[in-house]
Amino acid sequence: MSTNIDELLDEDFFRDNKPQGRPVFLTVLCILTFVGCGLLFILNFIALAQFISQRLPEENTTIEAISLFISMGSTLLCLVGAILMLRLRRAGFFLYIIGESAPLVYSLVMIEEFYYALNMISFAGYLVPVAFIVMYSMNYKHLK
Repeated sequence: MSTNIDELLDEDFFRDNKPQGRPVFLTVLCILTFVGCGLLFILNFIALAQFISQRLPEENTTIEAISLFISMGSTLLCLVGAILMLRLRRAGFFLYIIGESAPLVYSLVMIEEFYYALNMISFAGYLVPVAFIVMYSMNYKHLK
């Protein structure tokens, strides 16, 4: 009878022998990023098609074209960053930060009147990317 108790109290019995994998929270964040990037790609391509068909013949459209290409490029950076973070690579975190912060910095630089930047719609546009960066940074210790 004592051998059965010894087997039950063996320290290997209480260990979790599952290999350490990707945290569920990181996986959920990456999936949300994939969905968001997919929607942004669709919206960017629609906006690009409208821009080419309607606005391109007009003058002074360079700012709109630059903002469209920055949005598309940053969406691509975020997507690549999320893929790398899903594979537990730290480089993905830095690509994601660049991808999220590029449109934010561009919009702050290009806003002509500062009070416009302080309204609630703009605040929400800054809050979501910053929240995702904070949530990804909480998982930074799991990245290699």
